[in-house]
Amino acid sequence: MGVYSKGQLLFNKSELHEYLPRLQSQALQEVEALSNDDILNCNVDELSEQIVTKHKIELPVLHLDKIHINNPEEVQFDVSKEPGRYISNRSRPFYVNGLRVSFSVPYTGNKDIFFCRPLTYDQFTPPKADVSDNELRFIYEDPDSNLDEVKRRFESEKNNVNLHLGYASQEINEYNSRLKQNIVNYINQRVELLKKRKNKIAELGYPVKSQEEDSKTYSVPITKKEIKISIPTKTSSPSKPEPILRMEDYEAILETLDYMNTVFEQDPKAFISSNEETIRSHFLVQLNGTYKGQATAETFNCEGKTDILLKYQGKNVFISECKFWGGEKILLETIDQILGYTSWRDTKTSILIFNRNKNLSRVLAQISEIVKSHPNFLKVVEEYQHETKFRYLFRHKNDNDRSLILTICVYDVPK
Repeated sequence: MGVYSKGQLLFNKSELHEYLPRLQSQALQEVEALSNDDILNCNVDELSEQIVTKHKIELPVLHLDKIHINNPEEVQFDVSKEPGRYISNRSRPFYVNGLRVSFSVPYTGNKDIFFCRPLTYDQFTPPKADVSDNELRFIYEDPDSNLDEVKRRFESEKNNVNLHLGYASQEINEYNSRLKQNIVNYINQRVELLKKRKNKIAELGYPVKSQEEDSKTYSVPITKKEIKISIPTKTSSPSKPEPILRMEDYEAILETLDYMNTVFEQDPKAFISSNEETIRSHFLVQLNGTYKGQATAETFNCEGKTDILLKYQGKNVFISECKFWGGEKILLETIDQILGYTSWRDTKTSILIFNRNKNLSRVLAQISEIVKSHPNFLKVVEEYQHETKFRYLFRHKNDNDRSLILTICVYDVPK
């Protein structure tokens, strides 16, 4: 009877040269799904790189140093039809005890490649294995428990898998190398088409009112507010006192930003493909609608450009940075940005985090531990309790004796 392998036939389900164009088509459809405004205002290199990252193919790599044998099982085999064995009555089953042995080979990369047939392949002896998201399992059964033969079969099939991955690598490398240029070309084609269409419509000589713009316009409070600033009592020093944003106004500004969360909930489809700049613009609508146009975006301040800035008589009183959630590295870099943006007088700041992950609770659970690891962190403001907002004191970047307030607000954005 000998050793035989179980599992799925690999590199045998579909053609790799048909699978790759389908993936590229999905990438181009993602470009097509973007709104006209997003396309016209995008950074082509950044947008194309973002889409390439999602759709490029990682060739599977077998981690041969992590191969292990799963606990062997004893199984029964009917050998009544096997020639060469002495069996007195072959008209009925005759069972012997044998072994089932399986080898697990961890891998990283695109699982689908194991089922795609490259242009070069072995059509007579394709390898067999069960494929999960992170490992291949090679399963062998032998009524004679011949482990030397089991090992030989495994080594042969494992090498056969690597051989076929090598066959597939050329097609995959060519796909990956062409993908970005194809996406860039497609984005540029859309940009040119939209510009031509826009110019043609302008030639008609009538003003255009977009239904899409109507659907993305939201009411803001009618009553205009002014930021109320406290001026410290004058001292004998000849220097002019600097303005200070009162805590109640700081809270009111954050509450105004929270109104956008209601907007996300009421019309999620309007924000599915929006980038940071688009979402930030909607926050500015809320702030300027409330504070008489005192909010600005991408304004130079100290060492860089901050996303949202509120001024009073030319002085900065509130600074905010907007970011999509990207884990520990992005959050710490954003805190560095805030500290770099603040001059000596800026003491009240915020970071607006837009979460497009499915698990908001997991994101919220990570924030405090990440923040505490920053070298300028001083303490948590314990009395500030909010389900999706956190407040901390930080040491100023250039003055160890001066602190600033940082409030982190997390908003769930439709995906």
